[in-house]
Amino acid sequence: MKVVEKDFGQLPDGKVVTAFTLENIKHTQITAISYGATWQSFSVERDGVKQELLVQFDDLAAYLDNPFHFGNTIGRVGGRLSKTDYDINGAHFTLTPNDHGNVLHSGINGFDAVNWHGEARNLGTAAEINFTRTFDDEFAGQLAAQVTYRLDDEDRLDIIFSGVSTENTLFNPMTHVYFNLVGKDQDISQHKLQIASRQHLEVDNHTIPTGNVIDNQNTKFDFAHLHALG
Repeated sequence: MKVVEKDFGQLPDGKVVTAFTLENIKHTQITAISYGATWQSFSVERDGVKQELLVQFDDLAAYLDNPFHFGNTIGRVGGRLSKTDYDINGAHFTLTPNDHGNVLHSGINGFDAVNWHGEARNLGTAAEINFTRTFDDEFAGQLAAQVTYRLDDEDRLDIIFSGVSTENTLFNPMTHVYFNLVGKDQDISQHKLQIASRQHLEVDNHTIPTGNVIDNQNTKFDFAHLHALG
């Protein structure tokens, strides 16, 4: 395994954002940057040519203005929280809304808009990038969070989230990655998809789940059999 560490740019406060790249014996590469613990690149080699598989940016400025959260780690909670006031074990906390009165991707407390401490290490037939940071914000408890990207020589990529909080809290992070398997800036309408699911959650007009479960059959969510996205 090959591990490379380099500067990816500077934040407005002068802090350096670091890019960590792992490469295996098949020349498959992943890169993650410390800003937002972001998965920045995933490339494979085909007939001697590198092909990028992610929708991504090549400069830090674009990640600082990234409304679609390309590649970001989202937390403490991914998705939408439908209210701003919570009680856990008798303790009350209030979040600042940022999406039609709801809290999207943890809002101002999010994992995606801060610089993490990063380290990479070679494990022999695998290598990993570890990002760590402590969060003391509007959520209950001080949270020590870690995000690990691990690539092995079999082209398997694991993304591992962990956290230890000083209080009971909410913790449901995610990777907000977009794939384009035919190459950078190419049309994905002919990508074929199959999902082993017969139902999906109904959402309201603010994309908040209602709790109702709907059958996929004869809807645009029906991917029981392989067919093109377009």
